[in-house]
Order: sequence, then C-alpha cells, then structure tokens
Amino acid sequence: VKNVADISIEDIKELMVLFANFIRDESRMTFWKVLDGKKHSWTPSPEKHGQNLLHTFIKAKYGDDVEVFEEISTGAGRIDLYICFSNGFKAVIELKMCGHGYSSGYSIEGIEQINHYLNSKKLHIGFLLVFDSRSRDNAKGIDDVYHIDDKVIYSFIADVRPLVK
Repeated sequence: VKNVADISIEDIKELMVLFANFIRDESRMTFWKVLDGKKHSWTPSPEKHGQNLLHTFIKAKYGDDVEVFEEISTGAGRIDLYICFSNGFKAVIELKMCGHGYSSGYSIEGIEQINHYLNSKKLHIGFLLVFDSRSRDNAKGIDDVYHIDDKVIYSFIADVRPLVK
C-alpha cells in the first residue's frame, strides 16, 4: 500500500483508469435495464449511480486517508466529487453521461464546469469521467487532457455500451 503522503496526480490518474476498466469489465450492465426483453434504457439516475460506484471505489482504495464529498455547492453548480487526501492533495471530479439520449456536447460541458469549480476552490487539477454508451463513436471527440489557463483537466472514458459488437 502506497504511503498517502506520496499521493500524486499520477496516482489519481491511475485510479481513474482502474475504475474505468472495472466499469467496462465488471459493472457496465448495472447502468442498464432491459425493456421488452431486448431494448436497453438507462437505469434511473445513471450519473448518480456512477458517482456512488466511484465514491465507493475511492474509499475502498484509500480508506481513511481520503475524504470524498459529494455535491458540494460552489457558485453556479455542484461538484460531483471533491476528494481531499490527508497529505493535502485535493481534486475535483465531474461525471457525465454520453450516448443513448445524452449528447457528446453534454459530456464536453463538463470541462467548463470543472474549470468553474477549480476557480472556486482555487485548485489547478480536475478530472472528467465520461460514462460513454455510444456504440459507433465510443470515446471519440473527448481529449485525454485539457489545458485552461493554469489548470489541467484529465478526462477518462468508462465504456458502458450495453451491446458490444
């Protein structure tokens, strides 16, 4: 187990990759319900479902060395997850859905939201996690990293396609 005093941006990026892989490999279908035996539709509040899974994942990995706050009010919005490690490292995580009724533009709006939240919290690092269900364009149009002024926003894709061909 890594000493929390050494937690860095790279560790959080690795955590996000592990989580995205976990969703893709183990939990993607928890985002779906099947109608009429074949048509998939989102489970109620899929973004909140993803938020709960990520919160649990972070706490399982870091335990008491991290505090995870949900829906922290900040100016013109609410931070999905605000993580604060005992070594002082803090970051903002915004979750977005994409596909099956959620446009790719909706997911990209998360970048501006994170920028606002980072300004509000006087932070420089943020993370966007997109639960992408698009069958043809999965992960397309979402860059790995965004630079806005003195801030860096890393993005990650969790593949939640209900059907993979």
